Amino acid sequence: MVQMPGRSYSVYENIAVAAGAEVAIASQGEFFIVLASSLSTFLLGIDEGRFNVAKKGHKVRMSPGQDFHNLRIRNPNASGLVVDIATGFGDLSDNATEIDGAVRTAAGGDQFTYDGNVTVDLVAVELLPANVNRTGAIILAGGAPIWLGPDNTVAVAGNATVGANGSLSIQHQGAVWGIRGVAGTKAGVYEETN
Repeated sequence: MVQMPGRSYSVYENIAVAAGAEVAIASQGEFFIVLASSLSTFLLGIDEGRFNVAKKGHKVRMSPGQDFHNLRIRNPNASGLVVDIATGFGDLSDNATEIDGAVRTAAGGDQFTYDGNVTVDLVAVELLPANVNRTGAIILAGGAPIWLGPDNTVAVAGNATVGANGSLSIQHQGAVWGIRGVAGTKAGVYEETN
């Protein structure tokens, strides 16, 4: 669970749901958002409620004073589903407008930026530029570890690493660069600024 002033949240990555199967995530929260999905649509149910069609970007905030304890993901499709979901409590705005590309701007001046198409491979790449307005960031490694550093001299097997299929939450305002020991693997980068 990541905790920041006014909010706490968890990111569940690479949840695999076979064709025709259902998976439950035991996670309490006031909101959730589907961060990524390998299929265009799937079904999602809250606690014991009915299933609704969901897709990447689908988000729900419970009524004030209410929370959920389980999310149920059902895959009615003929092929397997892999999905990433964030759940949590707090002031995360759920009235964002998605813009083609990588930016979502929330009401109240806070900005939440996501880029799930960052290719990190054998040559160092800047994951996050220096930003004095950054209040937090999450780096999702994807299928292979990422080694992190402050500039393009970062090396494989360096000091800071995000394990395969893992995530790292930071409150660092300097630049963050990444490198992998394998070629062509996508990563996700979330940045929150004020």
